[in-house]
Amino acid sequence: MEQNCLQEAQTSKEGPHRKPVKVFRQGACSACVFFNKGKRENETVELPIVSFAKLYRKNGQLRKSTSLGSEDLAAAIVVLGQAYEWLKSLEQETDGVRMYDD
Repeated sequence: MEQNCLQEAQTSKEGPHRKPVKVFRQGACSACVFFNKGKRENETVELPIVSFAKLYRKNGQLRKSTSLGSEDLAAAIVVLGQAYEWLKSLEQETDGVRMYDD
C-alpha cells in the first residue's frame, strides 16, 4: 500500500524519489506524511503534509482514490487520526517547527 504514497511523491515538486517519512495503514486506506521545505520568519523549515488515499482494484489494476464509501470511513478516521497524533507528538518535541541545517 505504500506504493500509492510513493507514486505521489514521484510526481511532487520536491524531487522525483522523495519518500514519506511515516505511513499509516488501515484496510485499503493510507495516510503518508511528508515534509516540504518552507519559510517561516526568514528561516527554512520543514512543513508537514499528509497525503491520503484509498486503494482499490478495477479491471485487475491497482488504483487510488480520495473518495470514500461508507465502509471506508472508519479506516480513514483511524489513519488520519494516527497521522495527526504522530505530527502533534513531533510538534511537542520540536516546538512546532522542524528546522533545516542548511
